[in-house]
Amino acid sequence: MENNGILAEVGGQYISQAGKTLPPAATAEDREYPVEIDAGHTGMVRIYFRKQKAKRAKHSHWFWLAQRAERV
Repeated sequence: MENNGILAEVGGQYISQAGKTLPPAATAEDREYPVEIDAGHTGMVRIYFRKQKAKRAKHSHWFWLAQRAERV
């Protein structure tokens, strides 16, 4: 099982807010992207995102997936 740090403690609204600061997933490099954000009661956290591809029939869509988080 992969260690995701304190990701479970970070509220979804903060993960969403952090994801909006990233470049479009379809054109971004395939690497980990860290974003630092104030996550309310959790405090300052660094969330690591990685792009992922969803495929359905002939269509595909790139999106950001939060991998792990750590306190700053």
